[in-house]
Amino acid sequence: MVKVAFVDDGINQEFIPPGVPFENYNADETGVFLYEPIDGVSHGTMCFQIFNNNVRTPYHLISIKVLDNLTGSGNHKALITALDWCAAQDFDIINMSMGTRQYIDFAAIAAAVGRINKTIIVAACSNENELTFPACLPSVIGVRHSNRKELIGNFAYLHKPYDQINIITCVNDEPISFGDNYIEKMSGANSFATPLVTARICNYIAEGCSTLDNVKKCLQSKSVKDTYFASHAFYKNLMRSWEDCTIPIVAMPDTTLDANHKLDALLKVFIQDGYRAIALSATKKTNTADFIYSLNWHGSDMITQPDLIELYYNFTLPDILFLQMPMKDMFALPEKLQADIVLKLPGKQKEYDIPHETHTLDLKLSAEQLFAEIVKVLT
Repeated sequence: MVKVAFVDDGINQEFIPPGVPFENYNADETGVFLYEPIDGVSHGTMCFQIFNNNVRTPYHLISIKVLDNLTGSGNHKALITALDWCAAQDFDIINMSMGTRQYIDFAAIAAAVGRINKTIIVAACSNENELTFPACLPSVIGVRHSNRKELIGNFAYLHKPYDQINIITCVNDEPISFGDNYIEKMSGANSFATPLVTARICNYIAEGCSTLDNVKKCLQSKSVKDTYFASHAFYKNLMRSWEDCTIPIVAMPDTTLDANHKLDALLKVFIQDGYRAIALSATKKTNTADFIYSLNWHGSDMITQPDLIELYYNFTLPDILFLQMPMKDMFALPEKLQADIVLKLPGKQKEYDIPHETHTLDLKLSAEQLFAEIVKVLT
C-alpha cells in the first residue's frame, strides 16, 4: 500500500473514503504531533479530493498541517520541522500544493529537502508562476497548470525547463465536494494540478516504479510527445504581469574557480541581509539552491540573450542581478541591461575594456567587503 503524505493546511476526515488508513498530524517549530482532524473544506481537503479522484491504487494517507486553514499562511520553521520528520518516516510520496517565495527561507528549505532521500516530493509552483521553493529544486517534481487542451487528462514532461518546473498538466472540471451533496467542478491553479500528478505517481509506484529517477523515466515515457508549445511566449504569458528589468546589475566577467566561489559567497551575503539576489551565468549550470541560473536556453524556440534575462527577471523578481558573462557580450546588451558595477581582477582594466563611467570593484575583496562597497555605490 502506497504511503502518501499531504503537507498542507489539514484534511477533513469526513471527505476520506471508508477503509483508507488515515493519520493526522500538526507541525510547528518544536515538532510534529498527532492532532484532531480539522473541520470544513480546507485547501488540503480540496487537493486531497482531486488526488482521490485520480488515484488507482490503495493508499495510506497522512496529513501534516503546516498552514493556517483560514489564512493559508505558515511559518517556514514549521515546514522544515515537517520535512525533517518526513525524512525519518517510510513515506513513498509527499504532496505539497504549497511553497514559499521568500528568498531568506530558501536555503533552509533546500537543506531540509536534501535530507529526504527515499521519498518522492511533488510540489506546486506558485499560482503567480514565480520562483517557488521547494518546487524549483532539482530533486523535487515541480508542477504547474496550463489551459492547453491537449493536457486535459494528460501532462507534458519538460527535460530542461529554464525555471525547473518539469510537469505541466491541465486541471479541468475536477469535482470537489463541499458537503451536503454540494459538488463544484474546479479548473486551473497550480496547487490543484499537483495532486493530479501525485495520483499518477502513486499509480507508478504501485507498479514498481519507486526511485526518483525511475519515476521521472515513467513520466517521460507517458508524457505528450509534442512539447513545442513550451516557448518563450508560453512562459511569458504565464506571468500575471510583465515589467522591464530596472534593478541594479553587477557584471562579473571572470569564470575562474575563485571568481565562482566569490559569486556564491556574494549571493549568500546579499540574501542573508534581506535582498532578493540572483546570478545569471553564461558558463555555470543552473543551481536554484544557490540562486544561480544558466543563460543557456533549452526551450522549443530561439530567443535572444536579453529576452532570456528579462524572462528570468520576471520569474525571480530580484532586487539585484549579477551577470557572469564576457564583457564584450555584456556591453552588447541593450542600454537598460548595462552593468552599473563591474567586479574585476586587479590589472585587467584594458582587458575588460570597461567604460570610464562604470564603477569597478576589486574582485579580490572579501564577499562582505564587496557587499558593503556595492551597497555604497548603489545608494
